[in-house]
Amino acid sequence: MESFRKKRRSVLRRPVVLMAFLISILSCSMISIIVRMEKRLRRERYSIHPQLRQFSNRPIPAAVSGGKSDARTTNTILKKPFTKKQEKKLKAKNNDDGSNNTNTNKEILEIYKTFDDPPVIRPPIMHQNVIDFDPNIEGVVVVTKIQGPPHLRALRQMLCLFTKAYNNRARRNIVVFTSEFIEANDVKELQDIAAPAKLVVEIDNPGLHEMISKFTPQQQTELVKRCHVHSIQELTWYSKCDEERSYITLKNERLAYTWQAEFRALHLWTHHALESYRYMMWMDSDAFCTRMWNQDPLAAIIRYDLVLLFDHFPQGMARGSEFPAITREAFQRDICAISMMNGTLEARDGRCYGRKKSKIHQVHGFFHVTDLDFYRSEPVMKWNKALIGDGHFSRLFDDQIGITMPAAVLAGNRSWDMKTLGIYPRVFHNYVIDGLMSDWRGYFVPWWEKNANTTFPEASNDCLVDISG
Repeated sequence: MESFRKKRRSVLRRPVVLMAFLISILSCSMISIIVRMEKRLRRERYSIHPQLRQFSNRPIPAAVSGGKSDARTTNTILKKPFTKKQEKKLKAKNNDDGSNNTNTNKEILEIYKTFDDPPVIRPPIMHQNVIDFDPNIEGVVVVTKIQGPPHLRALRQMLCLFTKAYNNRARRNIVVFTSEFIEANDVKELQDIAAPAKLVVEIDNPGLHEMISKFTPQQQTELVKRCHVHSIQELTWYSKCDEERSYITLKNERLAYTWQAEFRALHLWTHHALESYRYMMWMDSDAFCTRMWNQDPLAAIIRYDLVLLFDHFPQGMARGSEFPAITREAFQRDICAISMMNGTLEARDGRCYGRKKSKIHQVHGFFHVTDLDFYRSEPVMKWNKALIGDGHFSRLFDDQIGITMPAAVLAGNRSWDMKTLGIYPRVFHNYVIDGLMSDWRGYFVPWWEKNANTTFPEASNDCLVDISG
């Protein structure tokens, strides 16, 4: 043992070995520092930087609010109740203090709170004269989509709540896309609900079998195999199909749902029904307003000259070796991740050729506002076409990655989160509000029955609400 120690000391006296030893120690220290910094950045990436909190009490300018300058306040918002572990700790603390637990339990179960909606930070105002809810703003449209008559109930509910919350003041034109024919009396009912705004219904396809008949023989064979049928004549909108990709294999995805993903990712932007419009507000047919809107997202995207204004990020991830290959084809860059920094999108390059290495976060597709000229532009359409490629009826290559990627790569500084700008629409979708599961999770109808009269009295007596989410 003693001889080994002497030998080690003699080796360390050699300059080259000693230098290598010191470099290895320094490298370990640097790696540790980098790991800690990366963890810190990950925590901050999806939140607003603390130094920007100084803007949190800034009042909304008079030019924006239509003549009134105020620090707008929300109605009630849903808040996540305490967990059982938190309840137990709080009860133990109150028992130690000698307090009565009856009132405490009542407050623990109280999930409806109120708080302010202050803006956090704003980009420069490019068009000062754009006023919220101005019905004279030209070139703006509200768009949604359904599969057909079975989804009219949810659409009627959405339109009624949306009209009461926003569009009876703004009066934006509405385009409803559908994959199946809707009777004239149903269209008339939708138009009556949307009044005073104008509403039109557009069929978004020439017919399922007609579309498939234009596929190549190889594409038809592949689709028949994916959907477990013997011929294309057996396919319907409700056929359930599989999709195998490098990262995941999806099972039992309906053709109707995969078509809406493809339509919104590629065909929507150049559809003739939207040719005369510059800005589009997309809202899913099962997205329900929970209160009167205090801000106008369509006016905001024009005022700040943005290309994308979104309600929630991130929602899911695009994974697999396919995505870096597509970004390389469209943008000559290997995009491996998309993050949000101080309310704007940021695309990050890297080496992510492996099956599981790309983890590209996406904008939630249920509610956003877009600049149609940007998404119709040649660089973006090159991305859209590369995304869909020859893989028709794909669930993975959908609208969420379709709108997120070009905005982050080509115009990240013009792609903003609504809440960063002080826009809080409070839209319910898939059992959560504004996409944030940390706020609350539950069914819409029970919430509506309990809170509509106080949080949304403008719609409580006029809108039939019987769809929970």
